[in-house]
Amino acid sequence: MKSVNRFIIVLFVFLILPCIAETQERILTPEDIVQIRNVHSAVISPDGDLIAFVVQRHRTEDDGPGSPFNDIWIYNVADDEYRRFTWDPQNDMSPAFSPDGKWLGFRSTRDGSPQVYRIPVDGGEADRITDAPTGVQSFQWSPDGREIAYVSQDQVPEEKRQEHEAGRDWKVVDQDHRTIRLHAIDVETKDTREVVRNDISVWNFFWSPDGERIALIGTEVPTIDASYYGDLYMVDAQGGDAELFVELPGKTGPVHFSPDGRNLAIKNARGEGREPIDGGVFLVPFDEGEWTSIIEDFPGTVTSHNWISNNEIWFTAQQDTRTTLNRVDIRNQRVTQIIDYRGVLSGISLANDGNIFATTGHVPDRPSELWSGSLGNQSVERLTDFNAHIDDIRLGEVSEVSWTRPDGFEIQGVLIKPVDYEEGQRYPTILQIHGGPEAAYLQSWHGSWSRWGQLLAGRGYVVLLPNYRGSTSRGYDFIEANMGDMMGEEWYDIVAGADFLIDDGIADENRLGIGGWSYGGYTSAWAAATAADRFQAAIMGAGIANWISFGGMTDIPDEMALAHWDGYTWDQMDLQWERSPLNHVDGNDAPTLILFGEQDDRVPPGQGWELYRALQHFDVDTEFVLYPRAGHGISEREHQIDMLNRVVDWFDRYVK
Repeated sequence: MKSVNRFIIVLFVFLILPCIAETQERILTPEDIVQIRNVHSAVISPDGDLIAFVVQRHRTEDDGPGSPFNDIWIYNVADDEYRRFTWDPQNDMSPAFSPDGKWLGFRSTRDGSPQVYRIPVDGGEADRITDAPTGVQSFQWSPDGREIAYVSQDQVPEEKRQEHEAGRDWKVVDQDHRTIRLHAIDVETKDTREVVRNDISVWNFFWSPDGERIALIGTEVPTIDASYYGDLYMVDAQGGDAELFVELPGKTGPVHFSPDGRNLAIKNARGEGREPIDGGVFLVPFDEGEWTSIIEDFPGTVTSHNWISNNEIWFTAQQDTRTTLNRVDIRNQRVTQIIDYRGVLSGISLANDGNIFATTGHVPDRPSELWSGSLGNQSVERLTDFNAHIDDIRLGEVSEVSWTRPDGFEIQGVLIKPVDYEEGQRYPTILQIHGGPEAAYLQSWHGSWSRWGQLLAGRGYVVLLPNYRGSTSRGYDFIEANMGDMMGEEWYDIVAGADFLIDDGIADENRLGIGGWSYGGYTSAWAAATAADRFQAAIMGAGIANWISFGGMTDIPDEMALAHWDGYTWDQMDLQWERSPLNHVDGNDAPTLILFGEQDDRVPPGQGWELYRALQHFDVDTEFVLYPRAGHGISEREHQIDMLNRVVDWFDRYVK
């Protein structure tokens, strides 16, 4: 009998151990990534009792292809509980509490194009406020809560619409613009007026505290390229022509009135207007219109800002590989760090007490969730748990690393080690390059369609995410250091990162791969064409193959010329052709996977075709994948799963 029992026990252990091992060894999969529910757009009620936020909802098979849906949720601070607040099957987004805290306004596609609705915070039926024919792009409550100002693009004129229906629907480039206008509507009577009556397109705006004026960032043409370089206008809230208040150099971000209405704070590019990002904060006295930088020497990049009081402004910033929350006293320009956050904080919503705030953020082991904090206690804590499905997944260790170039530049990056990392062992290594190039990798969650770090770490790869010169988070001089020098010193910053890991005994120099999206895709194509002796494989996601043809295809030719090159493509064709991967394809190229959205206007898929045809001609291993309906990002579930599987398979085939 004892023998039988012993046999049963041994059999049970034999059968159950693989199940235990499978649970313990679980790694991140593409299916896990597409199930992540990203939390965003958090706003706190004026009294600090409620927080509204948006949660992505995944499509089912019955929904058909498309991007995830969005729902509004409410967190009750006193009860420490959160619940879904809107239940429409389409998209509910952009929550905003009324000034008295009794209503929650939001945009929704429940009736077709996005319109503004409001709903009592204690529940009830949603009341549709706007009826904008082309939909509402953004909105804001008036200070007294009686009106809502909103931005909407002009309709196609009736005469033009009839012409189109008759087949005379040709398009004349850079003509037939439709202005993006600012309107205001009475939330009770639904009476609507046009606030900006001249042809200034409005990109963001802010009411004055007394409700008499609206400050706005506007441009004379409604193009994406123009939107980067708006100027500050002022308009009477009852309606009139928007009048130029301050002509702003460089890229421009949001503007906010101080509580007393005496000053405005604008997020804008520092320097002479050539900085690639609106990374500073400027003060504009309302009665003077002269602007001054209030954080001139700050060693980071501002990501969001607003007022704490009449004399203090808070701002979040990328610093090195972390996010910081700071305050600056406008009287002496003294900056004080409030919170140093190992991850990404996406904006701050401050209650009327000037202390309690809500935000969303992600950290190395957790995707985006709702967080709350206190300026006074210098604290922040996570409030939600929408992504418990990753709790049993083993993740790679995330840390900051740095190396120094011969010219003295210290280059930082984020290192993700394999889940089974052992000291002294060399691993296949992937360099993932960020886009922009005005961006930076932080110590945060790296598991998404465009961030492959944890997906690859689970499969035995070391992943290095280098913040080469030209990246944000290191201050003005660093971000301008690659101006006019695409794939110059910045490329050697990246190669030096690989050498750093090889010298440190972590990376295997015979098993190196590189990949990225957008500018990261351009970098990877450059690596494939010029450094196949260093990199065994490359993945070019929506990258540039030919700067000359790109200059004539992209929707941002001005931005590229003003913020990155020292002029337009046609003024420096020799240099831009020299820095084009296509110029260097000769058959001695790394196997290259090319990925593009079929509707990409930023980096049109023609760039992928050019590289693909050249690599084919020289018999280089290559694949080219186009994702229908996708623009510069890949948002559909099945597309993301396919793409992530291809990324892993490509590196496994040629690197591992």
